[in-house]
This record gives sequence, structure tokens and C-alpha cells, in this order.
Amino acid sequence: MNRNFGHRPIIELEPVSRDGSWTLRQPAPERPGRPPRRPLAALKVLLAAAAGIAAGAFGVGLFTISQPSWAQPSSWRRLAPGEAAALLDAVVAGSESGLPLYPCRAAYADGTLVGRYRRDFGGCHLGYEGKEVEVAPFEVLSPSWADVAEGAAAGTLVGGEVVEGPAGKAYAARPVSPCRVSYQGAVHPGSWPVSDGACSFGFGGRTISSQNFSVLQSAPWMTWAAGVPLALPEGAVTGGQEGGEPFFVCRAQTSLGTVTGKVKNLSPGCSVPSGGREKVEGRFELLMPRWRVSSAGAVPVGAVVGGRAGADLQYLCRGRTRNTVQPGRVSEHQPGCRIGMQGAEVVVQEYEVLAQ
Repeated sequence: MNRNFGHRPIIELEPVSRDGSWTLRQPAPERPGRPPRRPLAALKVLLAAAAGIAAGAFGVGLFTISQPSWAQPSSWRRLAPGEAAALLDAVVAGSESGLPLYPCRAAYADGTLVGRYRRDFGGCHLGYEGKEVEVAPFEVLSPSWADVAEGAAAGTLVGGEVVEGPAGKAYAARPVSPCRVSYQGAVHPGSWPVSDGACSFGFGGRTISSQNFSVLQSAPWMTWAAGVPLALPEGAVTGGQEGGEPFFVCRAQTSLGTVTGKVKNLSPGCSVPSGGREKVEGRFELLMPRWRVSSAGAVPVGAVVGGRAGADLQYLCRGRTRNTVQPGRVSEHQPGCRIGMQGAEVVVQEYEVLAQ
């Protein structure tokens, strides 16, 4: 594993005022009856996506994820305790008592500290000066989905590439981004070729397309990893839900290229749109948070900044303790991943850090 440690963060903390109120960048809500996609916005998306495409291999032609802008901040979403709907998109970093644990942050003492949240908690649980404290209001880490029609997709994540063209002529490659659509009471992740005006996804054996959609924004802490049907790893990036079950963002190879789609925990593969039909591919990749192994207070280059204690930057970490995986915080001046649990501040010396 990568153990090239350093001290320069890539992602800067979004501003938090001294009185504890949050300054948030909220994803635009999905709305029916959107106006047609503006040509200028589409051109910006195309140029940004095309600039970020990188070549690579997954054995079936999948290429390495691109990151158009390393300076783009992480998306932190304000959460009310017990608000289940907002947790559908939140990053999962561990589990406890059969419930997922989410990285959270809250204003406390002389700064903004990173901790853990469980859906039955009353706030973000922080480790501070040997104790566990519960703080509200707070935010959870969540990928950002942007409204294409409003021109907010300049930092769109590129997850694939398709080739289309008239018979007998050279094909033109087009980048593909993960998108999602509200349809029949569910939210379906799908595929958006950036020069098209619609998001397409597989449903009931056929392809459904909609001009009312959102696209996933790029973030350096997301990466692609091989997926195995019926054995998905914990913590994959969620892109939607159906009947209370999450859809995870995946990508697979088709005859036209690499296409993004959706997969459930009990699905036989990644569902992608292909030639007007729904294809389910058993060989696919999942979009995952990237956790880098570290220890004894070391912080990997490109670690995600989640908070600040005075002048000391706080990074998102997770460590194994008491037969659980717990999110917490690590800094260069306080060795170890510091986790608030069971009334105390637990310090884990072998841990992982969320990083590029």
C-alpha cells in the first residue's frame, strides 16, 4: 500500500463562522419541468470532462478515474439528528451495533472537529481531551450531485467513455459521467454522455431516459475498485435507492465503451443502459472512498481536511477498535486516530486516512 506520507493537504475546509453556524454548498434539488439544457453549460461540462479523461485498463477496457479539479472542496451536508433521507448519500466509514457509521464534523472548543455519527445519535460524537462529546448542529460527508440544467456540472466526475458514429466512418469518443433520475418512487443511477441532454439507466430490461437529472461531481477521495456480485464491500458510494435499498454507483464495459450504472447488494451485476436495453454485467467496478493506510500520527499526501483545531488541521481517519471500525480525526501534532466512543477518547495507532 501507498505509504508516501507528507504534510500538504489537497482539500481545504469549507468556511465555518465563529458562532458555530455553517456556510454550506448544497447540491441543487431535483425538480420536475426543468427548462432545456443551456448550450453554454453543456459546452463547459464537455470541456471540463474531456480535459480530465485518463487512459488505463481494467482488463475489459475500463480506464482510470479522472479528477478535473483537485482543488474542489469536499461536500459536507448539514444533518438533523434522525434525518434518514439525507443519510442515503452520506459516506459510510464503519459500522457498530449493526448500524453504519458516518464521518461528521461540528464546531467545538476552538475549531471544527471530525467525529462519527450513527443514525440513533443526537449529534456528532467527537473525541476531545480524553472524553467523548456529542455536538449539534453538525455535518456529514456526502458526494455532491449537481443540476446540469443550471450549469452546475463543470466539475463532473468522468467515469467512462463511449464511441459512436456513422457506419464506415471514424468513431468519436465521448466521456460519460454518473447521473441519477427520480423514477417511479425510486432514484436510479445511470449514464450521461456529456454531449447528450438526457440521463439513461436500465430498468425492467430496457433503457429509460430523462432530461430531468443530476450528475455526480468529482472529488479526489473517490476511486474505482473491482466489484464482486453479491459481495459488495462496505462503504461504496451511494447514488440512489429503491424500496429502501441503496443503489451504488458502478461502471462496466459494453460494446460501445465503458458505461456507468447501478448495483444493489443482492444484484447479479452492474445494470447499465446499452442499445436501448438494460444489460447486467457481472464484471464491473464500484465507486469507492479511497482510504490510505497510515500509523502513529502520519498523514498521507492529499489527505482530506475535515476540520481545524486552532491552527492544527484535522483529517478524516478510521481505525479498528473493540471489533468495530470507527471514524475519527488525526492531525500532525496529535499522534493517532482519535475516536470518541463509550464516553472516552480512544486513540488508535494503526489507521486509515481518507485521501486522494
